[in-house]
Amino acid sequence: MNGMKKALAVNKLIFFSKCWVLWMVKRCGC
Repeated sequence: MNGMKKALAVNKLIFFSKCWVLWMVKRCGC
C-alpha cells in the first residue's frame, strides 16, 4: 500500500511539472 501511494505521488509530481513547463513555455511565447 505504501508503494502505491509513493507511485501516485511521483506520477502527480511528474504531471504537475509537465503542466508547469508547458505553461511557462506558453507564457514566454517560446
